[in-house]
Amino acid sequence: MPISWYDVLLVLNSAPERRLRMVELGSHAVLSREQVSRVVSELERAGLVERQPNPGDKRSFFAAITRAGRDRLRATAPTYLDAIEEHYARHLSDRELDTIARALGKVLAAEES
Repeated sequence: MPISWYDVLLVLNSAPERRLRMVELGSHAVLSREQVSRVVSELERAGLVERQPNPGDKRSFFAAITRAGRDRLRATAPTYLDAIEEHYARHLSDRELDTIARALGKVLAAEES
């Protein structure tokens, strides 16, 4: 699975109701707005995501992860987690990992407020 697919599925899976408006998805995923639209279309064709009308705004849609998308995410997660461990985490001490986690936690908290 391409990393762009994994990123979008991961973001959607952790979102409230497992869906986000496309603009929200663009701000959470590590992709440009144009890339998000293309990736969502690809995931939709693969049956891993569906677009749902936004009843509060007829001009926008939600991207929602499907059951198949959640299954695929679950199946591929170990591969991505192993790669993170091999290429990043194993080179850092527990103290360094803690520092990074706290720093990124501050960034996340600021973005969510």
